Amino acid sequence: MVPKEPVTVYRRGSMDPSGDPFRTVVLVRGEHDIATRGYLSVAIAQAARLDDADIIVDLSGVRFMDAATIDALVEAHNQMRARSRSLSVRAPSRLARRLLDVCKLSFLIEDHLALQPTKDVTAAV
Repeated sequence: MVPKEPVTVYRRGSMDPSGDPFRTVVLVRGEHDIATRGYLSVAIAQAARLDDADIIVDLSGVRFMDAATIDALVEAHNQMRARSRSLSVRAPSRLARRLLDVCKLSFLIEDHLALQPTKDVTAAV
């Protein structure tokens, strides 16, 4: 059974808490497999057409995903690269992170620490 709203797109700068000031966010929730692959692919394609922003796929609400979901992410990543844009993954659930790791796709996972401003260690001395 397909969830009511398995994928939601937030434009760059959306005021929604799931939004991002610089990138378009694709929020993925629930269980994803071959039955929902089309929803994810269409949502990412629509997000790419919204504006020229990079895309971040939020997997924090994913309870299950399989190879079809991985395939959709890889295909979207490659299409974005062909347009000189990027696609990354934010906050994957434990299950999603494990599957990304097994498929050697952990490079897609955004490192939140890298986005934090660095502290001036000399000022602390």
